[in-house]
Amino acid sequence: MVARLFQSVVFCLVLAVVTLGCGESFSSAVDGPPASLDLGPGADGPRVDAPAPRDGSPPKRDAPAPRVDGPTRRDTTTPRADSAPPRVDAAPRADLGPVTPSCDPYSVRSPAPEVLIGPVGLETKLLQRIQLAQKQILVMIYQFTRYNFSNALIAAHKRGVQVKVLLDGKQGANSSVRSKLTAAGIAVKSAPTSFTHAHAKVIWIDGYEAIVMSANLITYSMGGERNYGVIDRDPYDLKQLKQLFDRDWAGTGTVDLSCSRLVVSPINARARMLAHVNRAKKTLDFAVMYLDDKTIKTAVLAQAKAGVAVRVLLANPAWITSNTARAAELKAAGVPVKYFKNYDLHAKLMISDGIPFVGSQNFSYTSIQKNREIGVFVNASTRSQIVAQFAADWKLGVAP
Repeated sequence: MVARLFQSVVFCLVLAVVTLGCGESFSSAVDGPPASLDLGPGADGPRVDAPAPRDGSPPKRDAPAPRVDGPTRRDTTTPRADSAPPRVDAAPRADLGPVTPSCDPYSVRSPAPEVLIGPVGLETKLLQRIQLAQKQILVMIYQFTRYNFSNALIAAHKRGVQVKVLLDGKQGANSSVRSKLTAAGIAVKSAPTSFTHAHAKVIWIDGYEAIVMSANLITYSMGGERNYGVIDRDPYDLKQLKQLFDRDWAGTGTVDLSCSRLVVSPINARARMLAHVNRAKKTLDFAVMYLDDKTIKTAVLAQAKAGVAVRVLLANPAWITSNTARAAELKAAGVPVKYFKNYDLHAKLMISDGIPFVGSQNFSYTSIQKNREIGVFVNASTRSQIVAQFAADWKLGVAP
């Protein structure tokens, strides 16, 4: 009798656990965020979209950095060997067609660029592109500390791929990866000191594709920051991106961008970013670390006064302290403004009448006029992914 009673109790307990488990799983499937949007930690529903960094160090916020367009933060985490990315098989590459010059920055690229939104899945995507390289990888990066990427570049070098890495020489945090790459026989240089900072984030692969983005190759970018980028396979863009790399690698020379889609600091970024603000007739949205450039800010306020629906999403003022005053200024001018706190907002996103600008340029004088920076306008069907992510992030934003 006692044995039967014991069995009954155990059966009930097991049934209860199974039922609760199924109920939680069902609720998550129904009420969780759409898989296509990264709502980040703090969003409603179970947190399934922000895995911890693989090196075991959680994303964290350091003391506010000096207001320069150099370090947005210092990545002081100790680099270490991380697990390898999932192996991907090389598929036959499509013929990209002839190199056709285009002088209009809004002309449609062929093929359409693939959109990247971080942090979720960004590291895996970047590592897979490196893994598929066959001939040459050229890297322009501001901060590089994450060993997953240095290991992937070394593996590419060992299989016969030529690898060159161009770093900002003022970033001491890069020293460990620099030593590791150099010891493996990979060519590494510091960018020309004529730039205040070499702040571009570009990975050019085989003349077949180039990643243009706002993310650094560090733990913070891969695990705790909102960033945007594209994989650009337009032959003319690829040609000019390589020319820019080669020029900076040589340390001297010029690149003719009089006919180009690219947005490059310090060459044409000022004119093109300002024109992107002024072209807006209906909507103008920002998701940015900060909005400090006086000329851009003045144009934004003028657009709001003219009736354009402007929205500005700023980084958490606990990180970028100047955003408290900027938010107050924008709000006083009637511009809706919010803080994004689900991730550290490292993006440099401006959407003018539905056309996004993404790249490495921060909205400051130094970034636009003094740094090496590279960005693009995304005028393709894939832009809808960026627009949708902004809408989701704006909804999650916190009013000042």
